[in-house]
Amino acid sequence: MSELQAIAYSGFQRAQERLLTASDRIASGSLSVENIVEQVAAATDVKAQLKNVKVALELEDHIIDLLA
Repeated sequence: MSELQAIAYSGFQRAQERLLTASDRIASGSLSVENIVEQVAAATDVKAQLKNVKVALELEDHIIDLLA
């Protein structure tokens, strides 16, 4: 795994943890507007971080193609 991929994957893992924490709060009965907003924001962050991982992988492929 390249450094770029590692950074992207680290961001994805952080976003996943944020989403799990927000979801756990809601599942435990703490149903508040703040927690719902946090869960939606965390889900959006997961989606964005997943795109970053995809871009990092595609960039690596393009670099390999250029060097070949």
